[in-house]
Amino acid sequence: GAYVLGSDPSFELHVMHHFWKETSFKSLDLSRYRQAWASLFERHEVLKTEYVSEGKVRINPKLQPRIDVVDLSKASGAQIATELASQREQWAHFSWINAGAPPMEPPYLFAIWNVLSGGEVRLHTYWSGILLCGACNSLLTKELQRLYDDPASLQPTPTVSWRDYNLASHAYKRSADGRRSREWWMRRLASMPAP
Repeated sequence: GAYVLGSDPSFELHVMHHFWKETSFKSLDLSRYRQAWASLFERHEVLKTEYVSEGKVRINPKLQPRIDVVDLSKASGAQIATELASQREQWAHFSWINAGAPPMEPPYLFAIWNVLSGGEVRLHTYWSGILLCGACNSLLTKELQRLYDDPASLQPTPTVSWRDYNLASHAYKRSADGRRSREWWMRRLASMPAP
């Protein structure tokens, strides 16, 4: 909820917490890359998160990886530069809520596969902060690379799901220990110096 609130344009410094990465490859196998993404989605249900409203989310089991393919193999240098700059401008500075527009359509991570001349690929990847923290992003990026290199390296699905974690977290907040912890921090907050 905090990340969604922070991207609201009514705040002066609003910005969507996200990751944008651009990588160039001399060659890359699209079908192999698609399979690696599909395996990642199958193993981690959090990647199928769907924003509903007012900070609420749900897991949509039908969500599939999004990989947009843009064929620039016959484009001029100027056309390629314009297209790549357009993608960068749209997503590197993306705001979750833009002038009252609806939230971004899930999935909240995707790739843009730009095909250049000679088989070169300029890969743009976007990961929304509403979905993953920096540490998770790093772990999943490494897992994606491993699955691309060796599709048979897929590990078993974690026994504790993201939903399990959230339910346990909310249950703790309602428990006696959770209430005592909150009361302690509220008392401590009152004695903290102003920023």
